[in-house]
Amino acid sequence: MRGYGDSEGKHAFEGKLRRKEPERAMRLMEALSDVDQALLERCAGNGRVTVCRRPLWRSARAAAAVLCLAVAGAASWGGYQLSQMKMGSADSSGGNAAPYMEEIREDIEEDMPQDAVTGEAAPEAAGAEDAAEAGEGGEQACQTEDGKRMEGQEADGGQMLPEKEASEDKNGNQDRGGAEGGAMGEEGSPETDVDGCPLPPQSQKLMLAQAREDAVLGAYVPTALPAGYAFEEGHRVTESQEPNMTLCWIRGMDSITLHLERTANPPATVDVEETESYDQRLYEVPYGETVPEEYRQTFDNPVFAVEDFNLEIVKSRMKSYDDQGDTDTPRGNFSVLYEGGVLIRFNGRGTAEEIWEMFCSMGGQE
Repeated sequence: MRGYGDSEGKHAFEGKLRRKEPERAMRLMEALSDVDQALLERCAGNGRVTVCRRPLWRSARAAAAVLCLAVAGAASWGGYQLSQMKMGSADSSGGNAAPYMEEIREDIEEDMPQDAVTGEAAPEAAGAEDAAEAGEGGEQACQTEDGKRMEGQEADGGQMLPEKEASEDKNGNQDRGGAEGGAMGEEGSPETDVDGCPLPPQSQKLMLAQAREDAVLGAYVPTALPAGYAFEEGHRVTESQEPNMTLCWIRGMDSITLHLERTANPPATVDVEETESYDQRLYEVPYGETVPEEYRQTFDNPVFAVEDFNLEIVKSRMKSYDDQGDTDTPRGNFSVLYEGGVLIRFNGRGTAEEIWEMFCSMGGQE
């Protein structure tokens, strides 16, 4: 900040006054020379010198001009100095306010309870929050699992993460739990989680190699799958009295799920000649409005006897849908009843030819 006596401002002000001096001198000369010519002639004629008094208002004009210039200069310089003083006080106000704010903060902390200052909650409140978070986490685990898998594949450029990479079986399909190199859990040990998604109660996690070694259902585990599918997870419900297992394979947004069981009370099979009871190609969505009421029960999940099952049956149950944000891979569901009460429920995606080839590799039909 520059003061009133600053040398640079002083020199500028004096220079301005020097530039005004010639002008003031000219005005003064004009004021002094403004004498009536007739009066001069009259004085010369009388032969004596007469002193003529000039009117006061004429001589005061030059003085008034000088006074106005002085007042204007003083006003402008005073305004500049005042603005500099205000800026300096604003800059220093922050430093002066800091101690005051610190005192206010200390007073507030002294008045607050100790647990509020330290962030420690009461034990009862903490227990309630933990219980609420646990309940929300259990409900959201299954919902977020598919999203996590897709994020992992996208971040890896469409490839699976290293710790989940699968070895290839003899048909070129990846197997993350197979006998060719998949890690196996302890036989018979109960599992509570498969890749973060809760399993059914009293269930046991299964690797693909374990599923194929099952004495009852191992022969019905497919050895041929549509290209690109990788084994994802498997489990069996241990509280069931009947042999059972559920296996899942994924391929991006597509998936195949097989539920295998041997049941003492097999369901009734459909009459393949009555195509209206199962052929999806005969109806349009929504099926609840287009499928006759007498066929709705069998249409939802028809059960075919293995001797009636063929490629044409698979084609009747696999259909593509134009869903925004989803793949156009044909999808469908049905069940096949084998001899001995072995029932295989299919729900997945793939072409009819791929699904038919998969079923041909099951149950010793190769």
